[in-house]
Amino acid sequence: MRISRIIRRLIVPLGLAAVAACVTTPTASAYDTFYTYQNKSTQLCMDDSDAFGLRDLGCNGLDYQAWEPALSTGFGNARNMFNENTSLCMDYSDAYGLRAIGCNNLVYQAFYVIAQSDGSYTFQSAANQNICVDDSVTYGLRGFSCNGLPYQEWSAS
Repeated sequence: MRISRIIRRLIVPLGLAAVAACVTTPTASAYDTFYTYQNKSTQLCMDDSDAFGLRDLGCNGLDYQAWEPALSTGFGNARNMFNENTSLCMDYSDAYGLRAIGCNNLVYQAFYVIAQSDGSYTFQSAANQNICVDDSVTYGLRGFSCNGLPYQEWSAS
């Protein structure tokens, strides 16, 4: 009976670890470095919540605004933008625009993070390299034609 307990203590966790390793959707524990991205022009932050979805919002330090730019698979140095609170990834397609959906490692969730000379970053869609993450005063957070304006520049903290 004692040996049975010992075996269960050793084998059951190993079995769960093997199952967890087969899951392809990232979880918060798969990521370890989160950043808050604030727009250079609007001073608002990228935010994603279950109630309101992907949007811009005043920076508040909550995990709705914590993003992990994890290296994407198969798209060069592109990154998947994973949200700590919702466990969703930022996604851009011409059909649906900019949104947050379940992480799937497709090109629509890959973004080139381009460092600017002033230390800010631009996020360019790998699916459509003419599109950047833009924060417009009128239209909010969106995918928009890359134009080099401060509405497409983000500081990380």
